Amino acid sequence: MDSKEFAKAVIGESNRRGKQLAEDVFDADDTITGDDLIPMLQGFMWSEFYLGVIPPVRVMSMLYDGAWDIDPSNIDIMLGLGDQIRDEVKHSKLFSRRVEELGGDPNVIHYEPTDEDLFLLERTADWDEPIEIVTALNCAGEPALAEAFKAIMEKDIVDPRTKDVIHKAKIDEGNHINLGKKVLERFATDEETQERVWEIVDLKFEAAYEFHGKQMDSMSRPDRYAQAGTSDD
Repeated sequence: MDSKEFAKAVIGESNRRGKQLAEDVFDADDTITGDDLIPMLQGFMWSEFYLGVIPPVRVMSMLYDGAWDIDPSNIDIMLGLGDQIRDEVKHSKLFSRRVEELGGDPNVIHYEPTDEDLFLLERTADWDEPIEIVTALNCAGEPALAEAFKAIMEKDIVDPRTKDVIHKAKIDEGNHINLGKKVLERFATDEETQERVWEIVDLKFEAAYEFHGKQMDSMSRPDRYAQAGTSDD
């Protein structure tokens, strides 16, 4: 498939899966307020930094060939990754400030990630090729997160102040998705690479379901969370 058509198809499918994830995980009957918001916001604070910063840094390192061998043809991607790192640090700080307002610990260093957090990080950053990391983060993860944020706001799961914080984090996601689309257009030019991209999308959404599902179950559906905790799966 032509790489531009392929990139369009991947983003379209990720948007579809993101909408389905949001429908499956977020229930309009769930309302999270006060202290109960802190764990979710700390999880976003942590993930915006670790999942948002480490993967682009790894990709930039992979694309860097040395001071005398920089490939100018990919500088636009390097700049886009730099912009994304800036955005993700900003998002982490937005959530950190909201955590502090609610009386929680706003220091990302003190947050103890859950197994689901670490699984999502693994499925985002622990790949060997730049296109694998960008697929996991920009082409699958960002659409999933954008739809999750949208659902949390539209279903009134959180208070207006927290909605405002989430909105400020969400507005940058489109740029990150477009960067992923550009990478696919440029590098997903053969059948083998395109098959690998689809594999990464599947693996990332598996982790995204666990991440967002754990967040909601542990805070607003304790009975369901208790059942999940005793599962043999």
